[in-house]
Amino acid sequence: MPYEKQFWIDFAEGRISVPEMLQRTKTDPALLDWINGIIPEGTVTCVVHKVDRGDGDMDYIPEDVPFTAQIFIEEKINNGHGGTLGRYLNVHSCLSRMIAAAFPEERITIDQTLSKKFDFMLDACPESVDGPEVEQVIEDLLESIPKDLSKAKRVKLFKERLKEVFPTAAGKWPRWVQSGEWPLGSGGKPMRFLEQKRKKGKEYANLLYTHYYFEDVDTGEQRVIDQFT
Repeated sequence: MPYEKQFWIDFAEGRISVPEMLQRTKTDPALLDWINGIIPEGTVTCVVHKVDRGDGDMDYIPEDVPFTAQIFIEEKINNGHGGTLGRYLNVHSCLSRMIAAAFPEERITIDQTLSKKFDFMLDACPESVDGPEVEQVIEDLLESIPKDLSKAKRVKLFKERLKEVFPTAAGKWPRWVQSGEWPLGSGGKPMRFLEQKRKKGKEYANLLYTHYYFEDVDTGEQRVIDQFT
C-alpha cells in the first residue's frame, strides 16, 4: 500500500492524532497533495474573509472556494469553533469520511475517540477554559477521570478538578471574545485569571478590544492577553 494512503487510513482509524498529522504534513506536503487527489471534483469549503470596515469594526464575509486539504485544515484550525477539541474533531471527521468514501473496499473504521471526548466536554468543560497552551493540561485532566464511573459522576468530578487546576481571583472564568487563550505559567500550571476589561483607544487604532489579566500562581508574574471584537 502506498505510504500516503496508509498514513491517512491510520489517521482515520485513530493511530495518528490530529496534532501529529498537522506536524507531519508541514514537513511532507506530498501527504496533502495525495488527499487533494482523492477529493471529488466540485467539492468546496467555506473560508471567512475578515474585512476592516474603516470604523473600528470588521465584516466577516464567507466564500465557498474549491476544496484543498491545505485550505480546509487551515480554516478549521485557525478560524473554527468549539475550542481546540472541536476544531480537531471537525478536521478528523471530514477528512476521515472522505478517505473512507474513496476506498470502500478497505472497510475503514473511523475512530470515534474525538467525538466521544467532544460530547463529554460539551457537558463538562465551559468554553472559558480553553487555549493552545493549556490543551495538554485539559487532556491530562480528562484522562485522569475514572472511566468506570457513570457519565454524570465523571462530569461532576471533572468540573470539580477543573476549578482546582484553573484558578481565578474572583471565582469567575474569562468570557473570551474569540477562542480561548488561557496562558500557561511556570511549572506547567495554568495561570490565575484576575479580571478582564473591554477598551477602545489609540493603543489599537480605536479598535474595540478586551484585556484579560492573568498571574503566575507561583511567581506572581502577570501576563495580559488581548482579543479584538
